Amino acid sequence: MFRIGDFSKLAQISVRMLRHYDKLALIKPVKIDATTGYRYYEARQLEDVERIRELQSMGFSLKEIKWIFEQSDEKQALFLLYENRYQALKKEAEKLKEQMKRLKEAKPYFKHNQHYLVKVKTLPERRVLSLREKIPNYNDEGVLWKKLYQKAAREKISFSKERLDCAIFHDASYLENWPDVEVQSVILDAEENLNFKKVPEQLVASITFSGSYEKMAVVTETFAKWVESNPYEIAGPMLNIYHVSKATEEDPEKWLTEACFQVKRRDE
Repeated sequence: MFRIGDFSKLAQISVRMLRHYDKLALIKPVKIDATTGYRYYEARQLEDVERIRELQSMGFSLKEIKWIFEQSDEKQALFLLYENRYQALKKEAEKLKEQMKRLKEAKPYFKHNQHYLVKVKTLPERRVLSLREKIPNYNDEGVLWKKLYQKAAREKISFSKERLDCAIFHDASYLENWPDVEVQSVILDAEENLNFKKVPEQLVASITFSGSYEKMAVVTETFAKWVESNPYEIAGPMLNIYHVSKATEEDPEKWLTEACFQVKRRDE
């Protein structure tokens, strides 16, 4: 047998931790001298120390390890905890992956102190092929574009070379589910097809940004601060003009979007 000090050296663990294991009934000394109070351990208990160390490295708590040691079928108990731990780590890894993605997207703001320019401009009158529907959520906007292009193909409608593909968000307030979205694409003036709508000139406050749509929160904040300090007010639904979108470019870093907020002067 070994006194606690010698055993701690062999086990490469502190005396304080051995006393803690004793308190938790994880590893108890095989003998305590009634006269001196010395604690004694046996060589076979080194295996228990190593098992605890290994289980801790997998993320198990001492409380969980004690529960494993107390079970009659230790292997089955370990498997149950292992499976729970694995699934928890898997979810945590997915969460960390999403956080890393957001940190990567936010890096330009901190690195370059990026500010967006707000430009007041007039969108010209235009003839468009359009499709307006309520969709499950904003991420399903691509479904509308697919339907629009299919409709154009069926009816042999040609789009203008000077594209102005845009999505209009018609709801009076933000909706997490079933937003009212319209997609439009300019068609050739020469088209005789009557299946189109004429969009009048629109005065907008425009903010152009590159990258993923995760930046939209910063864009809308920029517009809100701008409109508070300028003689304009909101006059209609917001629309996005897609100069480069995921329809033609897979890399989000290469997307180019122009967020347009319909406005009018306050004195009008």
